[in-house]
Amino acid sequence: MLKDTERVVIEGVNKVTRQVKPTAQQQGGTMKKEAAIHISNVALWNAEEKRAFKVGVKTNDDGKRVCFDCSTGNIID
Repeated sequence: MLKDTERVVIEGVNKVTRQVKPTAQQQGGTMKKEAAIHISNVALWNAEEKRAFKVGVKTNDDGKRVCFDCSTGNIID
């Protein structure tokens, strides 16, 4: 996670192609790599229900911050 820009790099997501100049360590040409995406575009995967869901944060009755599923309101452990 890149905290200063609120972006994350996820393996296999948002692949980009870049042209690379040759250097003494590597050969030039096209290179594919993952680019960063904003953290608001990231969702968790629920394997039981086979769906992606967004996560929100709220304060419960005890004053502790907890994460919850935004679509159903269920608290996430």
